[in-house]
Amino acid sequence: MDGIPKNMNARERFAAYLEGRPVDRLPRIESKFADDTVELWRAQGHLDNRPPEEFFNLDRHESVPILPRKFDPPDDPRTIWPSPETWYDAADPRRFPENWSTWCDEAASRDYLVSFEPWHEGMFQVLGIRSYRSFVPVIFFLMDEPQRVRYILDFYTEYLEELIERVCADVKPDYAICYEPIASNAGLVISPEMARRFLEPCYRRICARLEKHGIRHRFAWSSGHILPMIPLWMDCGINGLFVDQACAAGVDYLEVRRQYGTALALMGGINNHTLRQGERAMIEELQRKVPPLLESGRYIPGLDDAVRADIPFEQFVKYREWLLGMVEGG
Repeated sequence: MDGIPKNMNARERFAAYLEGRPVDRLPRIESKFADDTVELWRAQGHLDNRPPEEFFNLDRHESVPILPRKFDPPDDPRTIWPSPETWYDAADPRRFPENWSTWCDEAASRDYLVSFEPWHEGMFQVLGIRSYRSFVPVIFFLMDEPQRVRYILDFYTEYLEELIERVCADVKPDYAICYEPIASNAGLVISPEMARRFLEPCYRRICARLEKHGIRHRFAWSSGHILPMIPLWMDCGINGLFVDQACAAGVDYLEVRRQYGTALALMGGINNHTLRQGERAMIEELQRKVPPLLESGRYIPGLDDAVRADIPFEQFVKYREWLLGMVEGG
């Protein structure tokens, strides 16, 4: 068709589609392929030695290879609270790989997508939750010492701002991801009001710093029934969403789109469990969701989870064929 660019690369296509400009085709992105899935499918003779993204003709994308998280986090969260400075130092050379300069040189001339995950630990991970044993102490900490919580989150945000500066001095990522595990399938583990009280200043600062460097596509990644978090994320400058295991948590992308429109880009959302239930269930899921979401725009279809080893290879192939038929008409 006239006006549609030909042979766009993955970077051009991703940005143009999310910004409402013409594209040669939609981005082809799946969350990821679990390592044991790749091993199993290769052992079964289905995959060759290429990365599965290349095998299935998906758009290549990588993550900025830095380590924003704590090194050797303690089991007791109370060890962290007195001195967050011990755990977050943007100048620590371990945060960048030894081949950082080489990686950046290659990324400078890339035609593939690079994501950046600066908010790599959600609030509860920053405060030290590692298992259910640490959950209760952190909840009491939130209620009993809110000023100290704010100090820790403020310091963490300042640390991330410096890390963003260091990364963006060398490479320009195509989009950012903010991880925030904050919900079970039943709902948020704290109230939306408490989440806003602690997180709104942090999110605003991080989104402003990303905007400064031209990173305009910013996705929240979470799991569970996170619907009450969406207004907070959008108010702060996050304009995209991927919900891991969305359907198991009752998060229906059709309802999200009806409520928030295209101001919030959506990625994923297709019930991964239907691929285990047979072709009919999978097709019904695709037919119910994909056409209306595509018609509204700013939707990149894909599974709502990584591709797990209990998904049969043949079923995944059928899923991709059906999806491409709906998206690209072939």
